[in-house]
Amino acid sequence: MSAQFRILSGSRAGESEQFTKSVIAIGRHPLCDLRFNAQRDLDVSARHAEIRVVNDQYVLHDTASRNGTFVNGSRIAGPTVLKPGDVISLGELGPRLEFTPLQGQPMGLPLRGADAAEGQPMGLPHGLPPAGALGRPGTTERIAAAVDERTRGLRRAVTLLTAVLVAALLGAWWLGQRGARTHAEDLLVLSRTNDSMARAYGARVSSLSGKVAGLDSSLTAAKTDADAMRHQLAEATRPASSDSLERALRALESRRHAMLNAAEVDYASIASHNGGAVVLIAVQWPDGKAFSGSGFCVQSGGAIITNRHLMRRDGTDGPARIAVIFSDTKRWLPAHLVRVDSAADLAAIQLDTDGRYPVVSGLVQRTDTIPVGRSVAIIGYPLGTDTPMEGSGMHITARSSLSAGTVSKNLATVLQVDAYAGEGSSGSPVFDAKGHVIGVVYGAARESQGRIVYAVPGSAVAAFLTH
Repeated sequence: MSAQFRILSGSRAGESEQFTKSVIAIGRHPLCDLRFNAQRDLDVSARHAEIRVVNDQYVLHDTASRNGTFVNGSRIAGPTVLKPGDVISLGELGPRLEFTPLQGQPMGLPLRGADAAEGQPMGLPHGLPPAGALGRPGTTERIAAAVDERTRGLRRAVTLLTAVLVAALLGAWWLGQRGARTHAEDLLVLSRTNDSMARAYGARVSSLSGKVAGLDSSLTAAKTDADAMRHQLAEATRPASSDSLERALRALESRRHAMLNAAEVDYASIASHNGGAVVLIAVQWPDGKAFSGSGFCVQSGGAIITNRHLMRRDGTDGPARIAVIFSDTKRWLPAHLVRVDSAADLAAIQLDTDGRYPVVSGLVQRTDTIPVGRSVAIIGYPLGTDTPMEGSGMHITARSSLSAGTVSKNLATVLQVDAYAGEGSSGSPVFDAKGHVIGVVYGAARESQGRIVYAVPGSAVAAFLTH
């Protein structure tokens, strides 16, 4: 069975979406299934509600949203079974959507029904820190979801490219039947070329195993199709011109290898080696206003790098109070401002509590040679504590988020990245495929809805640390 949602109001009014899954997450967060505009649909919480299939019924749950969830104008106080034509409102004045169940294939085992519990600078007010929600996904689940979202288009492209490769080879083989030269020599050249490509391709597929879920199986299927085509060529009695066919093979294989390189990043390893050193920073100013941002530890004694705009405001010397919490921990640690960079948007703070703290794996000293298209990862706290946290109030377990992306522009003073960042991402480290910091997020293009991210290049960070 599946469900259709017709959006009646809000920034997406007039659109429809259909889902065939047992849990449908609704909200402004980029990992939600039914996602609303993070800048325009402000009545919607980051993770506002969930619809779960329980015993072949669709059950609506409000996930501790700020403005509540309504069905046909009435605010729900607990799990609510949806009926055809029900109108769901995300907040009393927020977007409305009409629910329609559709007939289809069974969705498998029903759920058990247990409750479950976003350029300008992005360190915007969040409070010190608001309540989280129990039972929501942890860091591992969010990393898997982010990687899956980032590579979904890549998997489709690999499959399409395989079909084009097979069609091109079949067409070349068919044309070759109409008249070719010295077919024995052509067969030998083609056989050797394909053998070499098959070995190189097989090694690539093996090296990717387990790194990006679902990609290795798609690539294995592509290799099987290519091997089948190679066998047909070997059996042909009149092959096509070896020159043109070899050029076609090399061009297609080159494109496929380029796509493989883009996916050859072990995001889970990057998170494992660096995630513990990424911190959530809360600052409070003398006038009582509070902000949140991100940062990362560079020295085991507690030296942390973040953004200058988080630590400086017009007419002030700095925050009245700074508190830091490391990823996957529950303890808030006091800190103080050490210095800020007069040129780049960088600041250094120091923990006041003695100890040995986790640090990032390394820092790239020169980033001017990083090519456009290089895959990267960002770890931080987009949306601050509006993203799922365990616990409430000050008693939370910090959970960072990982966003996969690519370098889209590399300038002397700005590293531009195609990835997701939002309010609270300021100070997040940008990692290369080796898990080394190549930049520090400081803002995003407002019109990009958090998809065009600006970072201070790693070379500027290195210069700041050595002065």
